[in-house]
Amino acid sequence: PCQPSIEGTSSLASKQSGRILPADSSLTSLYRRNLIEASGFTMFEKLKVAVDCADSACAPFAEYVIRQLGADVEVMARGTDCGASSGSSFENPSLLIEFVKDTDSDIGFTFSADGETCIASLPDGKLLDSERLAEIFGRVYGKALNNEKQTPVIMLSDNCHIALAPYIKSMGAEVRTVTGDYSYLAEEYAEFDNVIMAADRLKGIIFPRRSRVPDGLLTAVMLLTCMNRMGMTIGELWADVPKLVRGLTSVTIPSGAFIPVMRTTDLEEEIRVLRSYLSGDGRVLMYRPDNTRVEIIVEGIKSSQVSDVLDRAETLIRKNVRISEDSGLFRHSAAPDAASNPPDAQEAQGEADSGALYQNVKKES
Repeated sequence: PCQPSIEGTSSLASKQSGRILPADSSLTSLYRRNLIEASGFTMFEKLKVAVDCADSACAPFAEYVIRQLGADVEVMARGTDCGASSGSSFENPSLLIEFVKDTDSDIGFTFSADGETCIASLPDGKLLDSERLAEIFGRVYGKALNNEKQTPVIMLSDNCHIALAPYIKSMGAEVRTVTGDYSYLAEEYAEFDNVIMAADRLKGIIFPRRSRVPDGLLTAVMLLTCMNRMGMTIGELWADVPKLVRGLTSVTIPSGAFIPVMRTTDLEEEIRVLRSYLSGDGRVLMYRPDNTRVEIIVEGIKSSQVSDVLDRAETLIRKNVRISEDSGLFRHSAAPDAASNPPDAQEAQGEADSGALYQNVKKES
């Protein structure tokens, strides 16, 4: 038992002590059984799975459940408490990559501290996060596991990899994209009985028939089940997913310049509209890491379209930047200069001056 204390409130008395109790054994057994049932009791005898159990809420369950399903399990660490190990491979995935190679495993998993998300490592060193795993599930559920009378629905938050929506649809599944945080996504899919998966790029994957919250270990079990039922390695599943061209532009805003707060929301919407230039098969995301930089990520099938959208996005950002008069960057045009220069020339000069204020970095992969 632990006694709660509230600093600076001596007049406040607590009638009950706070207590920390171990989870009810019946609840942990129920959770384990739910994970095993999620596999459809498909045994993984032919699979060798590397698991990092360190620093994660999944630690007490991961090794037991995967081993119960018949897999040969290689355990990287068994720390059950945060900080019990020298470091989690979730924060440093290179540790997991090395362990998968050293143990000659078919696949490796590491889990976040809260247990909500997992990262899978392929034998060749590639890493699959929630976004990449959602692509594989979309392919498998649409093509191989579509035994429902209703068309299966896969829901993606708008920060997820929606460029593969047409591909997933061609596999026989329906894709719905929702805008908002993950709690909104959960409310949205709860209205449909045929939603088999909901995914968010950062917060993980939900399988509503098994859980209403993201669960990294459940995601790992479901992925192993897909591999088993398809008779394919994780590398073969991943190789079958279409790859897209990704472009990144980082625009640095100089000191004294800014984008008005009231324009930020409208600018984000204008950036998203640029997706129409990707033939409907791509996405455009805008990030503001801080007040000095704007990052644009564009994904599409054709490299030329990605480059075009990156250029259009840069132009939009520049048009929305304002420069304060006391910044030293603001320039007043004297009347004689304005008279001697035609309007078109002034506008061209203004654009040239404006362009000199930015430092752009473009990457494409």
